[in-house]
Amino acid sequence: MSITINQAHDLFVDDEGGHIFSGNFLGVDVSGTLGDGTDGTGIFLNSGEDTLIGGDFTEDRNVISGHGGEGGAGIWINTRLTTVEGNYIGTDRNGAVAIPNTYGVIMTAGDGNVIGCEVLDGDNVISGNTNIGVSIGDGCGNLVEGNFIGTDKTGQVAIPNKTGIQLSNSIFNAIGFGFGNVISGNTEDGVVLKDASSANIVQTNLIGVAFDGTTPLGNGGNGVEVYTGSTDNIIGEILSSSGPVPESQD
Repeated sequence: MSITINQAHDLFVDDEGGHIFSGNFLGVDVSGTLGDGTDGTGIFLNSGEDTLIGGDFTEDRNVISGHGGEGGAGIWINTRLTTVEGNYIGTDRNGAVAIPNTYGVIMTAGDGNVIGCEVLDGDNVISGNTNIGVSIGDGCGNLVEGNFIGTDKTGQVAIPNKTGIQLSNSIFNAIGFGFGNVISGNTEDGVVLKDASSANIVQTNLIGVAFDGTTPLGNGGNGVEVYTGSTDNIIGEILSSSGPVPESQD
């Protein structure tokens, strides 16, 4: 289904949740290759929990792109226990060309949400957005894993966001951890922790290289930037029986 040219939200949820949104073109035309000039948000979850956006299979994929304006976002999550899996957010239906949202995914005060899945295969492609790919503000216990953030669907070619991932005043979130992300090719920083973001984990990611793990695909700023006031975060460290093992976060 194609839902286009709405100036507020394409899909707005303000109930108990439990929904599945899959197989939609939001903010693009029926070909999935052209933006429609929409402002606002593709999917806005204002309340509820246990909502699934996308799914395991190709036919479940949403293309959520072309949402401009100051607060334009592909997905905005104010809720908990939401899963975002298998979508193209900020690109065309082929995951190859930017059709920018202002932000890819925004989470505000949510907890227990999952962006991606337990396989590093470009589960979501969150790329081409003019500001931040994934922004978590005042969040707790959210997981971002298995995504391509700043690249095309192959993980080899840059389709930059401005910043890959930003955590602001957020605690106990995991960027990668068991299953990493490719966070490469972005115009500025790959990952930013700021405004008293503490006790977060950034681990098992490929930052500044392509999906093959060897081809340089740098971010334009820092790979990971931690601002003053953000403390007790674990960056690029895997705990083994013999102690910490440094991990490459180029």
